[in-house]
Amino acid sequence: MGCATIHGELLKLGFEVAQSSVAKYMVKRRAPPARMADLLRNHAPDIAAMDLFVVPTIVSSCSMP
Repeated sequence: MGCATIHGELLKLGFEVAQSSVAKYMVKRRAPPARMADLLRNHAPDIAAMDLFVVPTIVSSCSMP
């Protein structure tokens, strides 16, 4: 619903309010959440670097930090 529609409905209900005031207090539309493919593409070098980082211990088993 746009601010003009909401402004019209408020006028029908008896509320005298300017259309600019309605537009000022409306919640702005947020961007859609990122897709998993975009996340992996943007962070692939960091993910690969994390997967390759291991620390050998004295007993010859690897432990993840």
